Amino acid sequence: MRAVVRRSDGGFSKCRRHIREKCRLRRGVVKPPSERRTTARPVAASTCIIRSTSQAERIHPLSNPTNNNNNEPASSPPPAWQATQWRAGDAPPSSWPDAALFKIHCPPVAGAGDILKVGVFGGIHGDEPSGTAACYELAKWAHESPPSLSGFELHLYPECNPSGLAAGTRHCHSGLDLNREFWCGSQQVEVQRLEEELRAERYDVIIALHEDDTSPGVYGFVRGALLSAHLLEPALAAVASLLPRNEEPVIDGFPASRGIIREGYAGILSAPPEQRPQALEIVFETPGHAPLDLRVKAAVIAVQTILVEYRELLAFGANI
Repeated sequence: MRAVVRRSDGGFSKCRRHIREKCRLRRGVVKPPSERRTTARPVAASTCIIRSTSQAERIHPLSNPTNNNNNEPASSPPPAWQATQWRAGDAPPSSWPDAALFKIHCPPVAGAGDILKVGVFGGIHGDEPSGTAACYELAKWAHESPPSLSGFELHLYPECNPSGLAAGTRHCHSGLDLNREFWCGSQQVEVQRLEEELRAERYDVIIALHEDDTSPGVYGFVRGALLSAHLLEPALAAVASLLPRNEEPVIDGFPASRGIIREGYAGILSAPPEQRPQALEIVFETPGHAPLDLRVKAAVIAVQTILVEYRELLAFGANI
């Protein structure tokens, strides 16, 4: 499938040269840093780069660089290493705010009922790289196993905070926490682009992938449709062999029950307030102190489990 660029006016360009020059996509070919561009071309605030899963198959975000002398892992890569490796032509941190919102589109797979649209968001905090890497793993999974997405159309946003990812910081280049800026008239261009996407796509399910370096285990927030908690519970159980569940009665300042929180912060990434019917919204948190590969695997398994459980719930409801 050919990558396309979608603009706010709904127009599309399939011109390879346009994509190469304006969006700095190199059709999945990652060049060494010495050959990469060191300056970024300005990109309109409404631009969204869309890459199809057929272009995502070649890159494995967890394949770390090695020491050439003894074939052992090299010194720890920066937090955004997975992102900058896969996205060729990355720019210096100072120019990241001008980069377009990056999106991986996994085409819809026909199922027994209507196609449900799912948005998965990673990297809203730049010092939480597992969500970014998990989005790339999910892109590979979607390409290699299309039947697993039966009934779904999957959209992946691995780099919601590109300047934070580049710098390895929680906040964006302006020093703000982007995950407190949604639906309150934010002037942050990253938030505005994401709000445009959320309004345009009207996702049935929204999953945000995060890390918590103060948590002893996995947990999550639910909001929106009542079924959200019923989908998070099996996801937490599915990753138990990798990471423990946070069983504390209060997590991140909120009352919790077996790792599920039904309250949350204002201004987090979510569906438009006016959207009806409401989306199922889940925030999945992994413990930031755990090894990166386990955090990524847990996030991938959680998303896959949520999709499986949602499909089964819909099938059950249709038979009542």
